[in-house]
Amino acid sequence: MRCLTTRGVCGGYYIKPRKNQSWRHRRRLAFESKGSQACITITEPVVGLSFEDDYQMMYFDEWRYLAEAPLSGFTSSKLWSTFMPQLTSQSTVLRHAALSIGAMSHALSAQSTGHDADKHRHYQSAIEYYCKAIRSLAQSSHSAVNTLDAVLLSILFATFESLCRNLKSALEHVSHGLSMIRGLCSGPNAMSLLNQLAPEPGELMSEVVSLYSRLGVQTQIIVGGRIDARNLEIGTSPERVKASPEEMRDINSRLDRYFNPRQGLGSHPETFSNSEEALYHWVAMTRRVENMGPDIVRVVRNLLAENAADHSAVDKAIDRFRSSSELRSYTSNACAQLEQWRRAFWPLYQHHDASHVDEISDWSIVSLYVEYLALSIHSNVAQFGDYDYVESITPKCRDIVKLCEVLLCQQNMKPRGPAYIFTMHTGLTWHLAFVAINCRDPEVRLSAMRVLEAYPRHDGLWSSHLLLEIAKKSQDIEAENITGESSEVQWRRLCRRVYLFEEAGSKLIFRFMRKDRQTEQWEYIEESAEASQLRSGAGGLKWMRRPLSSQKFTLQWGRTADASSGTLWPGMGCVKQVP
Repeated sequence: MRCLTTRGVCGGYYIKPRKNQSWRHRRRLAFESKGSQACITITEPVVGLSFEDDYQMMYFDEWRYLAEAPLSGFTSSKLWSTFMPQLTSQSTVLRHAALSIGAMSHALSAQSTGHDADKHRHYQSAIEYYCKAIRSLAQSSHSAVNTLDAVLLSILFATFESLCRNLKSALEHVSHGLSMIRGLCSGPNAMSLLNQLAPEPGELMSEVVSLYSRLGVQTQIIVGGRIDARNLEIGTSPERVKASPEEMRDINSRLDRYFNPRQGLGSHPETFSNSEEALYHWVAMTRRVENMGPDIVRVVRNLLAENAADHSAVDKAIDRFRSSSELRSYTSNACAQLEQWRRAFWPLYQHHDASHVDEISDWSIVSLYVEYLALSIHSNVAQFGDYDYVESITPKCRDIVKLCEVLLCQQNMKPRGPAYIFTMHTGLTWHLAFVAINCRDPEVRLSAMRVLEAYPRHDGLWSSHLLLEIAKKSQDIEAENITGESSEVQWRRLCRRVYLFEEAGSKLIFRFMRKDRQTEQWEYIEESAEASQLRSGAGGLKWMRRPLSSQKFTLQWGRTADASSGTLWPGMGCVKQVP
């Protein structure tokens, strides 16, 4: 029993090595070249993978299940469902990282059920495999052949740390992965390096870059250290966090071939025949919208006010957003792309009853429509300060809440453990938080908060617990803002709300307008709260006022931008690189 108390593992339970058994994978990646097209064909295999013992096989099976279901989210992602399981079966270093995730999933499940001995065994195994993967990466030669492993390892390491809720390390891995992608896509040898990743990287690179783009959205509001320290670093080392519009366009042009790996994705059929076809065209369409990112970054940087405390300057900046011909052009183009996709998608969506979802393909259809609704709102960034526009999106907000609840309810019907309410691909919690803060219908806001509370989960770096606390704080601000003034004037104050997370999510930050009781003047202030208060059972967060961590006017409308970085659309060329 001594070994159980000291190590959590009893050496007396010896597990015989597996000599002649193997795991036979269901898919094989065949990199094929079709003219100038870069694509990956999935065929049925026969790939054998040997394991040292039963636990190793159990961990890999767990990893494979996580990859094919929870990690890929509600929209089928080939990165997780197809490419990652296959590549982790071929590469030893990737396999060790995958085994660490599978072992950690078992450890978390054992912890939730009170099986402490199993928890310690699985946790120890998870750390051992994680360390093996890091050592293997450090010992490998720095050749182009290993570059793909390094890029994928940064994803697997970020997944492991996010699953453990060690967000500081997860942010470092995300930042490192983003840096590698930018390095691969810039410089005179960029195309040569990309082509050496695989015979025809095609869809694989498309999936990888799409995931990093999503993670880029998350790193806009989560900081590894303090926000004021990041602002100082941005001011003193701009080359580390910003790329010029020319560099962004150069990077985007090199990535285009991977975002459009198949012919015919430039135009839509009249109707999509299935969810897979709809997803292919969705990725291509969102990429075309994202290609406008470099120009929008420049426009936003020029429009934002430098001093958030100068209310007159901020009001003028909001007016400039509404009147900017360049932003109107971007919005018009983005909305036209979205509407074209929606027309082809709508018959497919109507064919399925969203309230009776019982197949994965149906989950994909519902999830795609949620993404469409969210992007159609976020793309109209020019109107974020217009009360009439914000009020008009209420039906879309109501649908987002309804469909998010359908998806989360379906997933919750067959829970298997903490790892199964975690994903690296979608962000339903983010959409719910957006509605809970910005929708003008108080009932819809409360419904979004109810769903966040009823289905706790983690979407990558985001935690529904923390976003729910942000939504609660926002409700208090809404109540303080109710005056005899018009709804338009009240919204002008509310649209300046900004929330961020310091110290890798351990501290919540909220900036907003509040009326000083003595002077009767509205002022822009910042408050913070410690996330540890949630675990202490103190009954809610205690928000404390502190000096503004940034004097720049910050815009938060689905994406986050401020006058120092200009970051709005997180393409590979314009994502902040500071953890």
